[in-house]
Amino acid sequence: MQVEVIIQHGKAMLAKPIYLKESAPSRLFVEINDEDVELDRDWFPESACVSHNVAQRGGQAPDVSHSPVQARFNAILGPLARIRPEPSIADDHKVFLGALDARQGGAEG
Repeated sequence: MQVEVIIQHGKAMLAKPIYLKESAPSRLFVEINDEDVELDRDWFPESACVSHNVAQRGGQAPDVSHSPVQARFNAILGPLARIRPEPSIADDHKVFLGALDARQGGAEG
């Protein structure tokens, strides 16, 4: 069986989900031609950054071409259905520290 795999931002994702039997192997291998691999790249192209792509789309609704569920979500959300930037690790860390400070402050009082 052949399946389509989309590689985006260094992640490999199946174009359409498949469900494997419990007895199926838990590790699969993908063959990539050597000439398609960049060996010494320690940077990420700006065009692939989340914030750059979101800014280019101008807050459009998420793409529904691959998901009837997303089309239904967009219909339910109406004008609120738009692509938003993903949170950063720094944002998560600030929220965590704020919650920790609030908890410690509440325990002393």
